[in-house]
Amino acid sequence: AQADNFLHYVKGNSDIRVIAPNMGDDMSFYLTLKERLSFADAALIVAARNLDASLVTFDKQLARIARRELRTAA
Repeated sequence: AQADNFLHYVKGNSDIRVIAPNMGDDMSFYLTLKERLSFADAALIVAARNLDASLVTFDKQLARIARRELRTAA
């Protein structure tokens, strides 16, 4: 909940500039997830999608969500 509040604050604040090229995509994707996943894991899924790359992980939850999200992006 704190991460969600922070990301909504950053996205809605015109005084804050996000300078990382894909950070907006990362934030939007993270905020749309129904499952609890770390922001870093969500960013990995976005990076894999943007790079058309495979995501390799031992984390079962991340693997399940990535399979679903990367399949729907194709």
